Amino acid sequence: MALLIDTISQNMALYEDLNEKVVLVTGGSGGLGREMVKAFHAQGCKIALNYNSSKDKAEETARILGSRVEIFGADVADRQHVRAMLRGIEDKWGPLDILVNNSGVSYPMEFENLIEEKMDRMWRTNVLGPVNVSQEALPGMKRKGGVIINIASHAGLGNPRPYGAFYAATKSALIVLSKRMALELGKYKIRVNAIAPGVIRVDPKGMQNSEEEELRFEEELGLRRILTIKGVPKHIADAALFLASKSSEFMTGQVITVDGGRLDSLPRSV
Repeated sequence: MALLIDTISQNMALYEDLNEKVVLVTGGSGGLGREMVKAFHAQGCKIALNYNSSKDKAEETARILGSRVEIFGADVADRQHVRAMLRGIEDKWGPLDILVNNSGVSYPMEFENLIEEKMDRMWRTNVLGPVNVSQEALPGMKRKGGVIINIASHAGLGNPRPYGAFYAATKSALIVLSKRMALELGKYKIRVNAIAPGVIRVDPKGMQNSEEEELRFEEELGLRRILTIKGVPKHIADAALFLASKSSEFMTGQVITVDGGRLDSLPRSV
């Protein structure tokens, strides 16, 4: 909790144009989502924090942040859940200004050992989830324009991490989807961009993949990062703030890779 409060105090209002904007962050109860919730809240935004199973974490974040935060339980893979969530947000604050499609799941599998149930869950959450939320938010956003940010992954750009073929396929699909959404929704003054995070430290105790696993992976492939700094959720939150603000008003259909310059995926960056 001390870390959460310290991070909030460090977030100064850098983007004044975001003040009072209505923001939905799916999967906002932990990891990258929670950091983005904090970052947008620090800019004066009204935050709809979506969670699926981590209600306690969502309530804790909302309690610490205080005003301008409401939590909404919904499985983004379920269209009815999403529709009810968007109705609740609009009843509270009106249409969304900014949508961050952050919810995602990953199940490592070898290509030759596909588990269909897990693949189906990844597809429904990582690809159809952003479709569901974006389509349900669209009627309100069409009236005034807005911003959609899809959280993809450097896996979707072709990095060679093992056991990730099917997860990578869903994130690659999300990257292409982001570009097509930008093409089709631009006429409504809706910008759509994606962020492709690399390996990010998600809590003080460790990384999504342990540091030992990450170093071993780099040794096996003869790789080194260009930057020595370790990725933390704030790096992704900073990119999200930039893409949501007027500072990026001439950007749409783009994928920002935030991975510390990994040499295994750099040549494939979009």
